[in-house]
Parts: sequence; structure tokens; C-alpha cells
Amino acid sequence: MIGTWTNLIRTSKGSLRTATVFVACVICAATAGASEIRLDPSSATATGAVLEGIIEAGDFDKFKNFKLTNQRVTEIYLASPGGDLADAMEIGLLVRSLKLSTVVPSKSLTNQEHGLAAARHNLKDPKTNYMCASACFFIFVAGVHRRADDRGPPILGIHKPLLAEHKLTKLNLEQATEADNRTRTSVEDYLKPMDVPPKYAENMYSVPRGRIRWIRDDEFRADFNGFTPESRH
Repeated sequence: MIGTWTNLIRTSKGSLRTATVFVACVICAATAGASEIRLDPSSATATGAVLEGIIEAGDFDKFKNFKLTNQRVTEIYLASPGGDLADAMEIGLLVRSLKLSTVVPSKSLTNQEHGLAAARHNLKDPKTNYMCASACFFIFVAGVHRRADDRGPPILGIHKPLLAEHKLTKLNLEQATEADNRTRTSVEDYLKPMDVPPKYAENMYSVPRGRIRWIRDDEFRADFNGFTPESRH
């Protein structure tokens, strides 16, 4: 199954990269470290994994190789402020194809509870990574069962994907507008089969630059929590 979907993902990789010359902006990018994928110590049966840190180009291969080595893993705990949108989408396609579940951190009432949650999943930089925002959102929505951990409302955020500064400077206004439009089309085409209501793509593109739109608990329960409609059949 991995081989079949890997071919499909590789076929779409060029269009994703072409359409997204860029990335979704990352919260605290100056201090966050590159992502790691590892077994989740909170899973006694070794069926859980943790993806922590900034998602970078090449992380799809890292994720795929981890899953090949750890085929019992069925659930991914996501602790990431975002990163490379194309790789996040590729990881998301693989997550959905393998019918994996996804979990995001939740708001804790006390510092002690926050510390216990981070320790439970052995997070290396909880101050920066105890959230699922930006590009991480695209991996989360790919889960066939989606939830926040059991300590409170989710910490799940979205915003408009941004063109990378080093590539934006090479584009004129017309080219930048065209790249932005292609990115939006890719975002909408990705979210629709992931059972994400269209309003969230609209919400992403209405967020002011440098801001994050956090998903409210009532929205999460109505639109994300639990099994996706497709997986119920």
C-alpha cells in the first residue's frame, strides 16, 4: 500500500512544489528546531508516534521511512508550529492513504498540566512546539480519526500560506500573484477530499500577515473531532 501511494504522491509532488514556491509561515521560526519523527512513549503498545518541530523539505521521506520501519504505528501526535507546506501535504496524503489517526496538543489549565502533557510525549521543545499550527494543520486534517489530547480544547491554528521571502524577491507582481493563486488552488484541492469545510480555506486567506487564527473548541468539535465521514462507511 505504501508503494502505491508513494508513486501517487511523487506524481503530485512536482505540481505541489510548482504551485507553492513558498511556505506557510512558521510561528517562532527563529527558535524552533527541525522536525523529528519518533515513537510516542505514551503508547504502551508502540502504536503511537510523535512528529515534533518545524516541517522541512525532505520530511516526507523521513516520515515514509519511519512508517516503513514502524508499521504498527496507527496514530501520530503532532507538535509543530508549521513549516514547508508541500512536504506537509505529501505527509498528509500518506497519512490518509494509510488510514492513520492524528492528535494535537490541547490547552492545559495549569503550568503543571502543561508540563505533564509535554513529558508524557517526551517533547524536546514544548515551549515552541506545543501546538499544531500553519502547515501542521494540513497533516492533522488528513487523519481518519482526529482529536485533541485529553487535557482540554485543541491548540490548532491556521493562516494564509506565504511565499518564501528568498523566492518572492525574484518575482514581479504578476508572477507573485499567479504563484499565490496557484497555491490557493492547491490548498483548496487538498482540503476538500480531507473533509474540511470550505470555510476554513476562506478563513486562512482572511488572516492578516503575521497572525494566526486559532480554531475554537466548538468549531473543532463540529468540524474535526472524531472519524471523518468517509471512514465511517
